[in-house]
Amino acid sequence: MSSPAFLETDRVGEVTVVRLLRHDLFDVDVVEEMGKRLLRVAQELGCRRVVLNLERVERMVSAMVGKILALFKELRAAGGKMVVCGMRQALAEELDALRLTRLFKAYATEQEAVAALAAPG
Repeated sequence: MSSPAFLETDRVGEVTVVRLLRHDLFDVDVVEEMGKRLLRVAQELGCRRVVLNLERVERMVSAMVGKILALFKELRAAGGKMVVCGMRQALAEELDALRLTRLFKAYATEQEAVAALAAPG
């Protein structure tokens, strides 16, 4: 039996796109596994420019927000960058209320996010 899909990654030049595949991120076990896989992107795969695509995510617990912050911090410590894209309105409002959009930029589409990270500087 195959393991459940949590996320998928694609490389676009120097940018790694990480798409979260779960709609609901409330289950503790799912959130823990998702967190491990997100950190693996930075730690084991060595990705430094990451677009986190959240278009499929409808809801998430605060622990999942913590996992996203851990990825952001890991990338920043290694000299990398992370942006998010595709957030639904409610999720965007939650992250904005938590002032997380001050840490990383949010883009409407994956293409805009990739272009922003692919640009020099």
